[in-house]
Amino acid sequence: MPGYKTHLVGGLVSFVVALTVLYKLTGMHVSFLAALGWFFWCILGALFPDIDVKSKGQGFMYPIILFALLFLLYKNKIIAFTVLSIASLLPLVVNHRGLFHSPIFLIGLAVVSALYASKFFVTTDFYMMQIAFFSLGALSHILLDRYTSAH
Repeated sequence: MPGYKTHLVGGLVSFVVALTVLYKLTGMHVSFLAALGWFFWCILGALFPDIDVKSKGQGFMYPIILFALLFLLYKNKIIAFTVLSIASLLPLVVNHRGLFHSPIFLIGLAVVSALYASKFFVTTDFYMMQIAFFSLGALSHILLDRYTSAH
């Protein structure tokens, strides 16, 4: 079973490949700050599936969730605060390599996140790229687990 370092490398490789493909297909030049943000989301995604066990991924994810909860509370977004609060408890009740290692779940999470971002933000391209890189990192995690684990 790969450890968090392997997943970090998988996230890095996924990021570099995606950025290269994006440039080759579109010729788009990306600012350093945008690329750094996308890198952050790809790495976060690469660690995310292990949020359902005591892991480095969980150690990174819960402080971010706490910050998001505080922000939602500050902005008086009570429904979003409640949904995120309940969702943050989900990893405590599911089996490891179950729900959070399901490509269908991750795609659904990405779609819901994209819909949420498009509802509240005027320009969504930036947020859609973050969601895409997060999803790419998460999928790299699943592939590494699938093909490097002893069965």
